[in-house]
Amino acid sequence: MGVLIVYVIILLLLILSSIIFFVLRKKGKSKIGLLISGIIIFFCVYFLFLNTIDSFSHSKTDVKKDLDYANIELLEDFEILENEVTGMPERFQKTTIKIAEKDKNRLILEIENGKNFETRKSSCVFLCYEYPNELVSNKSYYVNYKFNEEFIRESYFKRDEYVPIIMVVSLSMENNKLEYERIEN
Repeated sequence: MGVLIVYVIILLLLILSSIIFFVLRKKGKSKIGLLISGIIIFFCVYFLFLNTIDSFSHSKTDVKKDLDYANIELLEDFEILENEVTGMPERFQKTTIKIAEKDKNRLILEIENGKNFETRKSSCVFLCYEYPNELVSNKSYYVNYKFNEEFIRESYFKRDEYVPIIMVVSLSMENNKLEYERIEN
């Protein structure tokens, strides 16, 4: 529903920009009308392609910042294989990276030895709204578990007491791919 509202607002702004242009053109101020309409159109197009821009411009520094929300640090070099960003105003990001064998083994041990590690029959904690009762703003919460041969760390963080961020990081023993989903809800 939020996405539909954003697209309706963008459509209304585009219509408004053409109305502004034609009204100012009739008053003999077509350059000002063109400038104002151009600025409105630029921002509308920018917001329409924001997720596409974020998908292609995601860097190694961005990956490290994202993984920091899950209290995961990569010590070796890695390669970004895929990054997809969708949604507005809710933002969903799925990133796949190829990591070194050393990092994979270290992270799996870190998850296995993490607080309250368990083998689970379901694949989500925070995504299924099983939030702890005492969630406090600007504090991170972590859950470590194994599900279907994947080692998973979920984390919950509420940024600026407003935007909750859920990170789901998963590793498999079979390959050197680390996948994470970042959900800003």
